[in-house]
Amino acid sequence: LRNDPSLTTLDLGDTRGRRRIDPVRAKELAAALRNNHTLLELNLGSNRIGDIGATDLATNLLTCRMLVKLILDTNNIGDEGAIKLAELLKNNYALKVFSLVGTNECGPGVIKVGNAGAKALALSLRSNTILEELFLDYNSIGDEGVTALAQMLEINGALRKLGLSSNSIGTVGAKSLSKAFEVNKTLRGIDLSFNKITDEGSTALAEALKNNCSLKKLILAACGINRAGAEALAECFKKHSTLSTLHM
Repeated sequence: LRNDPSLTTLDLGDTRGRRRIDPVRAKELAAALRNNHTLLELNLGSNRIGDIGATDLATNLLTCRMLVKLILDTNNIGDEGAIKLAELLKNNYALKVFSLVGTNECGPGVIKVGNAGAKALALSLRSNTILEELFLDYNSIGDEGVTALAQMLEINGALRKLGLSSNSIGTVGAKSLSKAFEVNKTLRGIDLSFNKITDEGSTALAEALKNNCSLKKLILAACGINRAGAEALAECFKKHSTLSTLHM
C-alpha cells in the first residue's frame, strides 16, 4: 500500500456485519498508509477500529497529502478518537469529506462521539479552509457540543454540508445554530432530524433564516416540532430566496 502508485481508492467498509478490522489491524493499515501520496479516498466504515485505531489512523494519515475523503462510520469511536482525528483535520490541507457517523444502537459497549469530541472537531475547523462535508449523525452530541460547532460555523467559510441527525441536541443548541445561520454564508445543507429541537428552537431557526441567503436544505424531521414551530418554518420557507428543501 505504501508504494503502490496506482492506489487512489481503498474501500474496506464492511457492509456484511463481519467488522473484521479491529484496533490491531487498523494500526497495521495506518502504518502501511504512512507517506502514501496517491490515496484519494479511504472507507473503513462498519468495522471496529475504536478509539485506539482512530488514534493510529489520525497520526499516520497526516502524511497522506492527497486524501480527500475519509469514512469512519460505525466504528465504536468516541471522544478520545474524535479528539485525535480533530488534530488530523487541523493539519490536513486536502480532506474535503469526513464522515464519523455513529450507530443507532445503545447499551453497554457502545461508544459514540459526545460533547468533548464535537468541541475538539469544532476547534480544528475554525481554521480549516478545505473541509466541505462533515457527518456526525447517530452520536451523543448535546447542546454544549453543537454550540461549539455553531460558533465554528460563524467563522468557517468552507463547510457546505453538516450532518447532526439523531444526536442529543435541544432548544439551546438550536438557538446557537440560529446565531450561526445569521452570519454564515457557505453552508448549503444541514440535517438536524431526530433531535429535540421543539417549537422554541425551530422558531429561532426560522427567524435566523430571514437573514440567511445560502442555505438550500434543512431537515428537521422528528424534532418535536408542533404547530407554532411548523408555522414559523413554513412562513420562512415561502419567503426564503434559496431554501429549496425543508423536511419536518
